[in-house]
Amino acid sequence: MKTLALASLKGGTGKSTIAAHLAVQAVTAGERVVVLDLDAQASLAEWYNVREAEAPAYARATLDGIAQTAATLAASGQYSLAIIDTPATDKRALRAALAVCDAVLMPVRPSPNDLRAAPDTVAEIEASGKPFAFVLSQRVARTKISEQAVIALANLQRVSPAVIGSRTSYASAMIDGRTAQEIDPTGPAAEEIAGLWKFARGMLK
Repeated sequence: MKTLALASLKGGTGKSTIAAHLAVQAVTAGERVVVLDLDAQASLAEWYNVREAEAPAYARATLDGIAQTAATLAASGQYSLAIIDTPATDKRALRAALAVCDAVLMPVRPSPNDLRAAPDTVAEIEASGKPFAFVLSQRVARTKISEQAVIALANLQRVSPAVIGSRTSYASAMIDGRTAQEIDPTGPAAEEIAGLWKFARGMLK
């Protein structure tokens, strides 16, 4: 079982939304997926609780028990992929997720505050030795600040070529436990998520 963590010590970057969308995309691609939520806000758990589809699966995880939970899930042979959502501002939870994951995606919005906050999370990930990449999140197309953000992030580390746009379809789909690509399989959000999953899958090989 491979494990992917969505991580950022900055709040509001879209970790839970991206985690849910990637999980569904991975299921579509044939993976047996389980999601775990270390965030006290439990956004991913709440999404799962109102979801009608059986996949992905959800496993309850605690900060102190995440290592055992991950080991048990891997040993069961039921899943090929686990996706962990992590909270903002909680370095202990971030380190717990980093200890059990194989790779990390770090969503960053194209804003000065997000770019200034990025090095704190990067330091934690680099200390873990796990491979990671930035994901530009909530990008408004054809804006100068978005292009500047890509350049700034590239100077720090690898950046996913797949960018997540600022689209209401992501948030609205989450309300009833779905994802944007399930609502509109040919829409721009579906294309973005498919591209991000392809990139993430390559990181996990």
